[in-house]
Amino acid sequence: MAKLFAEHLATLNLHIGLVESPYADPYWYEAIDGEVRVKEDWKSWFSSIDKDQVIRKGSDIEVENVTYIIKGPSDLLQKWSLLKTAYLIGYARQIPIIVYDMSHNLTHEHERIILKQADHVFITSTFDPVRVNRSVDEYSEFRKHIPPEKISMILNYSTKELRTKYEDKLRDSFSITGDVYHIPYVHEMTTALIKGCSTWEHIPEDDEFKKELKSTMAILTEKVVGKELLSKLLPESKRKRWSFFSKK
Repeated sequence: MAKLFAEHLATLNLHIGLVESPYADPYWYEAIDGEVRVKEDWKSWFSSIDKDQVIRKGSDIEVENVTYIIKGPSDLLQKWSLLKTAYLIGYARQIPIIVYDMSHNLTHEHERIILKQADHVFITSTFDPVRVNRSVDEYSEFRKHIPPEKISMILNYSTKELRTKYEDKLRDSFSITGDVYHIPYVHEMTTALIKGCSTWEHIPEDDEFKKELKSTMAILTEKVVGKELLSKLLPESKRKRWSFFSKK
């Protein structure tokens, strides 16, 4: 969902960064096929910050106009601290919009700095009762630190049958009072992950599913950028490429 949403935002003349949590197991390097995108001596932001070194040009990875700030597959963070997380996010804020993938670290005390600064928090879940019941306690603890109006829930692999049978139960379990957004299974996501490219490219433009997906993404985007800015965004064809290390 983080990848799908970031790629959608990138089509709206917005410079988007996707930042991986330092406390999650490395995932994104493989997901975007990092091996073929970086030089042999590539070093991640995380590795440089952990060792108190200067972040080098080229240590972020751009794919489909999304700037990925991610860990290397062999990164072992020895000295990571709350201060280093603050430095990571402070430097990344040169990117106008950051999608921060917290993974399963909702209750990690060092991640609260992210939650407190976030303009909006999206919780993703499936209709799997085992997973939901296992995460409810953690979610309850996490909610203590975030105003309810800042939280939206996205339900993955959704169908009409699942919505009818389980949505009310999920609302109760997670104490969701606002809207719940549904994303059906995206077949093209598997192909996109294998190839390390955009999911949107693999869905035909005239496909009804794509139109429905874009409609949902537009609603989620409005929550992040606001209705006024959303109406002013330029189409993708007019976007100028923006390098992270270029002058603003």
